[in-house]
Amino acid sequence: MTETGAAAIRTRHGEDLERCGVPADLINKLIMQAATSGDEPVMVVGHHRPTRVVEFGGRKIAVALSIAASGYVISAHPEPLSRVDGSAWPPPGSRPHKVRLGAEWGAGPLWITFGREETVAANYLPEEARDVLDLPRLRRLLRESSPDAVVAQLSAFRGLDDEDGLARTTELWRHGTRNLVAAAMDAGVGRVLSQSMVAAYFPNGHDVLDEDSPLWTNAPGAWGEAVRAVAEMEREVLERADIEGAVLRYGALYGPHTAFAPGGRIHEQVRGSALPLVDDGVGLTSFTHVDDAARALVEVLDREVTGTYNVVDNEPAECAEWLPAYARMAGGPAPVTLSLDKARAQLDALTVHQLTEQRAATNFRIREELGWRPAWPSWREGFAEMFGLWPV
Repeated sequence: MTETGAAAIRTRHGEDLERCGVPADLINKLIMQAATSGDEPVMVVGHHRPTRVVEFGGRKIAVALSIAASGYVISAHPEPLSRVDGSAWPPPGSRPHKVRLGAEWGAGPLWITFGREETVAANYLPEEARDVLDLPRLRRLLRESSPDAVVAQLSAFRGLDDEDGLARTTELWRHGTRNLVAAAMDAGVGRVLSQSMVAAYFPNGHDVLDEDSPLWTNAPGAWGEAVRAVAEMEREVLERADIEGAVLRYGALYGPHTAFAPGGRIHEQVRGSALPLVDDGVGLTSFTHVDDAARALVEVLDREVTGTYNVVDNEPAECAEWLPAYARMAGGPAPVTLSLDKARAQLDALTVHQLTEQRAATNFRIREELGWRPAWPSWREGFAEMFGLWPV
């Protein structure tokens, strides 16, 4: 394991390892022991890294590892033993949830049941129930199903260009969420969660923003309409006296079946040199792997908390950093660089904003209040895994 790799692991996961009883000066020893011995690797819920259970300092510790073909340890972090030793997940005492997931995911929204087993069951809803803009049908569906919670994860970008996708998604955020909340209340469902986004923050002040930072509700054009719809969506969920609401603000979602995955929209733009750097590329992005988004959702459901949480990884990145790295991993050409004037003439305003002035977000609140940790703490690791490349 190179010193660079060891230093990176200590920086990103040292706090988590110390909580497991591993002092900072023994972290390297634990990682090497896990990489070269321990039980046969097993898979755990939430991500696809092999995990080894080792005896260390008189106790069992589960360590998830990413190891290059050359033998170098790329990343390592602890996992709860309850997720690898055959015991139930979520842990005993957690409440099973039947969840109405209002989302356009493939052919339509999904039923998802989170129970005490390590499996997640998902079945497509009936065709007539998929349109969240149809309030009577939603009411009938929720009355018949009596879910524990309603989760609004609404998007309409699949199969549409950016302009039409944003317009359709804005409509779903504004009216679809309102309908889901109304149908939930009518059915006596007392718990509603909603997806939101850190990209909606006002691009001013600190580079990395927390949940109390204002949203950019006076943004120009279609993006302003979208952010105002986000604000309305969050108010619908958080300010109703008769429901317990929580909002999860995700970063740029990546992983399987996303815009960043092979064949996705961003992937094709980058491979076609259609996504450039602009000036010095200082626009910031916070990323969220879809596995981590799902784990955060389960955590918030299980803990029955309310409020707003940023669900992002630990490493915000400037466009000048992540875009060239992504292009290399995707097998595309290095991104071209445009001046700000040329970018404004050739690109839409939202893309220019994201590349030049967008702010990132901190996950401090969800880490401290719920103990959530991203399985993919850095987009570097997540991108490399997504493309099957080790090392980066």
